Amino acid sequence: MWRSGKLAICFGLAAVSLAAQNETRTLHGIVTDQADHTLIHAVVQLENVSTLMVRSCITQAGGRYHFAGLKPDVDYRIMAEYDGFYSARKRLSKFNERKNPEMDLKVQLGK
Repeated sequence: MWRSGKLAICFGLAAVSLAAQNETRTLHGIVTDQADHTLIHAVVQLENVSTLMVRSCITQAGGRYHFAGLKPDVDYRIMAEYDGFYSARKRLSKFNERKNPEMDLKVQLGK
């Protein structure tokens, strides 16, 4: 009896783990300069802290970017580059439980 109870707990944990793996989230935001002008064609890089794999995208109208299909149990680092100038690097933590977190990035031009 004791063994079957332990087995049920293991199956329960495995089911929760599989459900978490199937869920993804989308990170989005806007890239601006220090005067809050949106930056079109800025390059935004997203790094998976576990694998060091980097994904990039180019901002569209309104300086908007988004990355879909992010794993909820992984930390990510994000930064933007525009014309040789960079934003501060930010971190999206696995402890941030929002499915659609928003992170705006500010590039300091001319400095």
